[in-house]
Amino acid sequence: MSPDSISALRLSLQVAVAATALNALIGIPIAYFLARRRFWGKSLVDLLVTLPLILPPTVVGYYLIVLLGRRGVLILNAVATMDQLQPVKAGMANVITFVDFNEGHRYGDFVAGSDKVAGYGIAALIAGGIAAKAGFFKVLIAGILALKKVLVVVVIAVGAWLKRLFGRKNAPAPQPPQ
Repeated sequence: MSPDSISALRLSLQVAVAATALNALIGIPIAYFLARRRFWGKSLVDLLVTLPLILPPTVVGYYLIVLLGRRGVLILNAVATMDQLQPVKAGMANVITFVDFNEGHRYGDFVAGSDKVAGYGIAALIAGGIAAKAGFFKVLIAGILALKKVLVVVVIAVGAWLKRLFGRKNAPAPQPPQ
């Protein structure tokens, strides 16, 4: 292994050990408190504790969307040998500054009145993650299971109504001439 590889491995191990120790020092008492105590706002505290597990992928996804543009994909490949890897990595920050999207395809061209899809998508992604952590889907599924017989009857009734509404109409039988 090269000295650079050993240095990178050492730094990675140091960061991993420090992060694990800090998380254990803070996380274990909070987890114990949340598991053993009942208090008003417990769900909110649980949400706040687990929010960092939800939010980083959402934020990274948002910035990837911003980097990729509103209607396209940007792919940049750099081919280099291992000896050239560090200069290529350092130069990639400059390469990204050269990227420009066509008019109307940049996030800067977002029009709040008509371009609501991106805002709804990002808001839904964050709200869905928060709802999942708050236990909303667990309650929803339990409610659906508790009302399954009623839901089956409702689905059958709606299906029969739609069939009657959109089904074929039987033409009246022709009357024999008199």
